[in-house]
Amino acid sequence: MVFLFNHDTILSVLSITAITTSISLFFAGAEICIRIKKKGNTDGIGSAPFLVTFLSCAFWLQYGVLKDDHAVIMVNFIGCMMEGVYIWYYNIKTRNRRRFHKILFIECFIILSMLYYINHDGEMEDKIENLGTICVIFNILTNSAPLVDLHTIIKNKSTESMPLPIILAALAGSIQWYFYGFLLNDIYLQIPNGLSVIICLLQLALFWIYPSNNKKNTTDDEKKLISSEIC
Repeated sequence: MVFLFNHDTILSVLSITAITTSISLFFAGAEICIRIKKKGNTDGIGSAPFLVTFLSCAFWLQYGVLKDDHAVIMVNFIGCMMEGVYIWYYNIKTRNRRRFHKILFIECFIILSMLYYINHDGEMEDKIENLGTICVIFNILTNSAPLVDLHTIIKNKSTESMPLPIILAALAGSIQWYFYGFLLNDIYLQIPNGLSVIICLLQLALFWIYPSNNKKNTTDDEKKLISSEIC
């Protein structure tokens, strides 16, 4: 039997696998919520992973709408829903609701400003270019976050605090979204995911340089949520 893998078939397969991988990464937020439930409050647990991911998904969702890209729309719609639930739970458990609500207000203002711009008169190509640029910058900043811990990891010569399964999932998702963007000739998908691939490979290299002795499990406080490619 001869299998013909044409452009549309490969694109369809990539979109399905990329969506699946990205959704699996969104479940990392559930682990944080479990920690919050065990503690009974959010002391020592920041809201940044939820808020940053929600904001990123909101921008990419609108980008997908402008491009009429169903894969980008689907994964980021699901991301917004899941992160919204995490934010809601965090709001219930946090002791400092006033500060948290201020941050939420700023985030909502940013999203509403983006929606106003998108729905205002202007050339569609300009809107796609500007929103795509913002999404790229946003993802570059979030994808570069793991680099902050490199100094500590190299200094301690230990990768115990690095979540290998999440890094592998982020690498897989970034590769999938990169080639998805490549087939669509979408540089706004290629640039951040290409960078994410490099960062994930750099992190994996550290596991080879500083192999874990497996004498202890990574503690809950050491685990990091990697804001990867989202899409």
